[in-house]
Amino acid sequence: MPIGRRPILFYLTTVKAALRVLGSEYDDWVANGETEAMCRKLAYHVTEMNAQRVRHDIEPTNIDALDQEFSRIGPNHASSTKGFTIIFHPAGRLDYVRAGDITRIDTELYVKPLRIAIYRESKSLKELDGSRANAIITDVVRAMAFLGHATEVV
Repeated sequence: MPIGRRPILFYLTTVKAALRVLGSEYDDWVANGETEAMCRKLAYHVTEMNAQRVRHDIEPTNIDALDQEFSRIGPNHASSTKGFTIIFHPAGRLDYVRAGDITRIDTELYVKPLRIAIYRESKSLKELDGSRANAIITDVVRAMAFLGHATEVV
């Protein structure tokens, strides 16, 4: 870990816990030498676990409008009238599907208070231009609100 982050990560004690935090992106990050992305995700996770603070980067402004835009297809699965669907996998991933293309986004469940972390540093989002990635994140936050999940973009 970078020197400046070492004190923050003092309480992250097992490799197993770190691998659980890094999730499905670990192998790709290692193969691509993206140690800074792994460090950021680990540092954020440990800071959150220690501080248990809540930050809402994007919040839906009109909850009633969500009922008009979205329909529930199944558990943790919503479809939008704007042409996309999301499938939330509580084990640590979310699929954003539009016109047959799937964008996989890393997620994590935080318990105190209960919310879902959505990672901007997910490989699929990093491959897109910034405005497209932000549009997808905004769509995902609205869809998750419709499904009843509080979110935090990290």
